[in-house]
Amino acid sequence: RAHVLELAPLTAAQPKTWLGTVCGDLPNVQSLAERVYSLAQGNPRDTMLLAQHLVDIGIVRHHAGAWSLPTQLTEVALPHDMEQAQRHVVRTLDAESRKLATAFALEPDLNSLTRADCSQLSPDAAQLIDGLLRQDVLVERGAGFAFRHRALSTALLEALNDSTRRELHLSLAGLHEASGHDPLTVAYHLHHAGRSEACLQKIL
Repeated sequence: RAHVLELAPLTAAQPKTWLGTVCGDLPNVQSLAERVYSLAQGNPRDTMLLAQHLVDIGIVRHHAGAWSLPTQLTEVALPHDMEQAQRHVVRTLDAESRKLATAFALEPDLNSLTRADCSQLSPDAAQLIDGLLRQDVLVERGAGFAFRHRALSTALLEALNDSTRRELHLSLAGLHEASGHDPLTVAYHLHHAGRSEACLQKIL
């Protein structure tokens, strides 16, 4: 049986120790560690996410068996906050993966959805979910899923227009209907899809 282990916040010195272990004794590790600590506020998960973000955008590079950092970190465009870092992750998703992830962001009880349920959203749902797990957008939680970071769902919904939002809510209503879930959950999505009459029928 899995147990949840609560990690204590990192001290200001720990990111430098960790980055130094990975990158070696580079002269600007201290400066980078200070900026990472300032952004992550000692949160271990956010520290790891920021480190991955720095690799993804090419600030931290690995070549010929060694890591390298820019010589002038003042010129490096680090994210202003975790939300900005997660927007970068969202921009890297292909259209179908982003659409499915956005539908998940509209679902209040995401970890209650199984892979079988999600096949109602897309015939390729299983493959898309596997991709989102590999890209660390989602993590498995019980029989369902959760976003790795709450800022990911925020970033997905930021650019969502009203028409697509209604379309996705309608698809989610169909998913819950087909899966025999709580009629109130179906009604919730019908309401947000603009189907007021159908919503009332589910409630009454």
